[in-house]
Amino acid sequence: MHELGGPHAVDAAVIAAETHEHRRPDHWDSIFYTKSANESEARARAQTLNLEGVLGHVTQPMLVIHGAKDRLFPPAQAERIARETRNATLVMYPDGNHVCNNIAYKYRPLMADWLAEQLGD
Repeated sequence: MHELGGPHAVDAAVIAAETHEHRRPDHWDSIFYTKSANESEARARAQTLNLEGVLGHVTQPMLVIHGAKDRLFPPAQAERIARETRNATLVMYPDGNHVCNNIAYKYRPLMADWLAEQLGD
């Protein structure tokens, strides 16, 4: 079983006991974070989460990091966010999943360097 820690550990243990599966399902995050009953409901809820009407008002620099393999939010959403924000930089990782958690070693140094550049070192 994957280490989830804290409150997730109890949920993971229940899932493992009920399914006899000792790893969390790939769609766990989308169901858990949207408080959905299943993956289909999570996908429907995700479609309602957007920044329409807000992005044009953002004047600060924005770094948009997205994983092309994100199964919850399609890459087109990250592209739209970067396009509709005046001063945005988009970095799309072809092998990244949701929040690029599977490739933190790639995006964290980039994010730190970008932030240092924005702050003037």
